[in-house]
Parts: sequence; structure tokens; C-alpha cells
Amino acid sequence: MTTVFITGANRGLGLELVKVCCNNGWNVIACFRNTQNREAFAGLKNLKLLCLDITDYEKVVCLSDVDLLKDLPIDIVINNAGSYGTKENTLDNLDPYEWIDVFKINTIAPIIVSKALMKNLVKGTRKIIANISSIKGSMSLNEEGGKYIYASSKAALNFSTKKLSIDLKDQGITVVSINPGWIKTRMSHPNGQIETSKSAQAIINILQKISLKDSGKFINYDGNIISW
Repeated sequence: MTTVFITGANRGLGLELVKVCCNNGWNVIACFRNTQNREAFAGLKNLKLLCLDITDYEKVVCLSDVDLLKDLPIDIVINNAGSYGTKENTLDNLDPYEWIDVFKINTIAPIIVSKALMKNLVKGTRKIIANISSIKGSMSLNEEGGKYIYASSKAALNFSTKKLSIDLKDQGITVVSINPGWIKTRMSHPNGQIETSKSAQAIINILQKISLKDSGKFINYDGNIISW
């Protein structure tokens, strides 16, 4: 049975990913920062909950030693937790401290989490790391100003995804970035264009198909490849 570890799992896209995976009969470890919205997990089977702030790096590096995860084979890690920031990130209102905070969540944490779960991944069958990115992080498709903080954090995540794919190739671990589309979440509301449930199902469909030959790619939710 497939076992998947998902961050940012108690709301938005993360919660929908949890639901899709549970409905597939997979074992799911849902990781989230606080206890808000725990009732959303009611009725889901094959689910275990882990309350952890992924920017608390001292705790994250010890993830594989947590009783819940110790010696547990993990097939897929989905680094979904993310932050847009509280402002529109235009040149006129840039907040350097918020920039740092968003980088901690969007760029640094996914790599630290992935590294911390290496022992679990190498024991798994699928061996996949999926970093939920954004088309805003594509350098070649960047044709608008603004959104400095969010866009740069996702561009840096994409760069780190590529680096990680190279470093982990010999261990048979597939590493990809995935653009979930412009989904209807608290981050994008009311302008989102894709339901979170549709995006989540599309992402899981991708993860069921990819293999090591796809490592290092930036994949759109519809399966098409996005240029870096």
C-alpha cells in the first residue's frame, strides 16, 4: 500500500490531497502546523496526524526519529505547505522581514523536510518528492512585475528541486515541482479558477504516473511540462 507524507495538510489544497489519497486507500501522514480545522479529517481512514511547524528546523531534522515515522517506508513526500505573505509584494511595499519568513516556508522547509525523510523514502517503493510550486516561479514565463516575495520563493524552490533531483538520482528518488494551477484557496480567493478538489486529483494522477526519468521536471497540473 502506498504511504504518503503531506505538509500543510489541514486546509486548502493540502486537505484535498489528503482526502484523495485516503479515498485511494493509501496510508497518509498529514502534517500541519496547528490544531485548527482538525474536524476536517473526520471519517477519513488510513490517516495519521502529525502537528509540526515545518520552519522549526531543529524538530524537522529529527522527523525520521518520531515514533510515528521511525522505520516507516514512505513512498511519496508532498511538500505542499506554503505562504503568499500578507501584502501584494509590489516594489513600493516590500517588507524584507516578510520576504525572509516566506522563504523559510516556501523554499527552505521543503528541502529540509525532504532531507529529514530520506531514511523513510529509500525504504519506500515509489520514492517520490513532489514540491508544490507555482507558475509564478517560472523565469521564462515571467512577464509581469510585482509579487516579488511569492514569485522569488517559488523560483528558488524550483531551482532547489532541480538540484535535489541531481543529488538523489543515484538513490532512485524522483524529485519534481508541480504547478497546481490557480486554485480557489484562502490564498487566491476570490480569483482562483480551479477547484482544489480538481487540482488535488490531477496532482495525484501525475504522481501515479511519473518515474525517475521525470526527475527534475516542472510539471503543470494538466501533465504538461513548464519551462523553468
